[in-house]
Amino acid sequence: GKPGLITADMVKSGAVIIDVGTTRVPDDTKKSGFRLSGDVDFEKVAPLSSFITPVPGGVGPLTIASLLLNTLKAYNLLVDEIPIMESFYTIQGEGCHVGKAAYFIRTGGCDVGCHWCDVKASWEAKNHPNFSVARLVEMANEHPAEIVVITGGEPLMYDLSQLTQQLKAAQKNTHIETSGVYPLTGDWDWICFSPKKFKKPREVFYERSDELKLVIYHKSDFKWAIEHSKKMNPNAKWLLQPEWSRQEEILPLIIAFVKEYPRWSISLQTHKFMDIP
Repeated sequence: GKPGLITADMVKSGAVIIDVGTTRVPDDTKKSGFRLSGDVDFEKVAPLSSFITPVPGGVGPLTIASLLLNTLKAYNLLVDEIPIMESFYTIQGEGCHVGKAAYFIRTGGCDVGCHWCDVKASWEAKNHPNFSVARLVEMANEHPAEIVVITGGEPLMYDLSQLTQQLKAAQKNTHIETSGVYPLTGDWDWICFSPKKFKKPREVFYERSDELKLVIYHKSDFKWAIEHSKKMNPNAKWLLQPEWSRQEEILPLIIAFVKEYPRWSISLQTHKFMDIP
């Protein structure tokens, strides 16, 4: 940097100034023998600006925070363990790929909090053992199905980049079932986006998802479903699924809705009818 490089005559009134310069300037009054100075003539420019970052104490804390965040991300890439509630080979029972053989990996941990959730035992991550990515891929490879479904819980609580990379290297098709409330990580062949009322999803899922699957618990949920469908990419499939415990009441309403709006399809939890996982 160069102390005092930016002077008052260079600055428009009301400007926002972020000073990223840092130079050690000799200063006998300091114990260290120097003081830190930015590139802006702070004393003369500050009165003109609407906002100005000081040096020190300006962008430094943000830089430190960014470095710590990147360190955490790097650590997560190195630590290839994920809490897993269960994994099993079965038939996909719902959604666009219903009836296909698939290996399911159910992660532990979820803070979305659906009151009708049928796997509430998955919510507490600490209650489930950690599995390495290598071990999960090894278990998936013990079965002939090409499809591996990562579900939860909420699987995107974890960075799934390594897992999907290694599954693809093993010639597996990667599918995910997510509420979309966490950042999208991983390389996916199919994204089933199932937003919930309890937490707002991220916009990227409307753009990237292959399937919008909404669980209908109450007749008011149809309006909510339509609002989500308006934001979806044009290639996505739209499905409505009755909440299992209210199926007798809700399914006729879904049938009538789909007949009126045929862009939608019906998803049923057929694995429960077949009594399989």
